[in-house]
Amino acid sequence: METGQMVLHKTNDAAGAWRRFRETLRFLRITPVYYLSGGRIESVSEDFRSLVIRIPHNWLTRNLVNSVFGGSLFAATDPVYMAMLMHGLGSEYFVIDKEGRLEYLKPLTEDGFAAFTLSEADFESIKAECAAKKKAIRSFPVVVQSSDGTVVARGERTLYIRKMNAQSVNSRLKRRM
Repeated sequence: METGQMVLHKTNDAAGAWRRFRETLRFLRITPVYYLSGGRIESVSEDFRSLVIRIPHNWLTRNLVNSVFGGSLFAATDPVYMAMLMHGLGSEYFVIDKEGRLEYLKPLTEDGFAAFTLSEADFESIKAECAAKKKAIRSFPVVVQSSDGTVVARGERTLYIRKMNAQSVNSRLKRRM
């Protein structure tokens, strides 16, 4: 895949799933906080379970020593798992970041890439735990690599997930309209 090329796939699900998919992508592309982090979506799988982002090495993301600013790496990787879970679980689940950690291993002096993947088993175990315990807390790995595959940062994102009651879901849907 060429750098800067974005691959989008329309899901075969109902119109609501496609609308959530578009809203999530819009959030990741144009929300000022995310856009200014430097993160750019490179590719998205058809079911939104796999996503690759690029963190460019440019004047917006460079620090004083000409490497990508650590804050840009952290911010660009921060909302991705949350957005993927929100899309995959639907509006009846509340998903929010609980904790984030990123260890910087090596200066990034070129574009960086991070791949995020969630399996069907991840979604099923979250739903089962929410049904049994009313909430779930999950940690997912974050790895940032240079274009040659060298790992430059490694960490994890911890998310809090709970199933919302019917009243909360209805009020949330009304706000979206």
